[in-house]
Amino acid sequence: NGDKMAIEILNLLELKCRDTKDDSFYIPQNYYYRLYDYVARMYYNKYITDDMSPEEIRQTKDNLVNRLIVDVSENTEIDTAHFDDYIGEYCKERNLNYTAPKKTK
Repeated sequence: NGDKMAIEILNLLELKCRDTKDDSFYIPQNYYYRLYDYVARMYYNKYITDDMSPEEIRQTKDNLVNRLIVDVSENTEIDTAHFDDYIGEYCKERNLNYTAPKKTK
């Protein structure tokens, strides 16, 4: 990816695997946000273009989340709501036309 985060990302992946497999080991979800953001950024860089509508961008984000959780067991915690927050940050940094949908209570 042309950055220097490879070791950090590999370490986070290893922790996530241990956290998933070992019930006595727990790390809060927000600790993994850098991993989630890194994966999302790679995916978005490949699939989001400057001419996409907000709906197309939202669908791209949904596609990523669905791919991430498709084979994940129910006891594996993944904060999918974080991807809603990150897509807004990603688009803002790139001046893309995107407005997050209103959150319902």
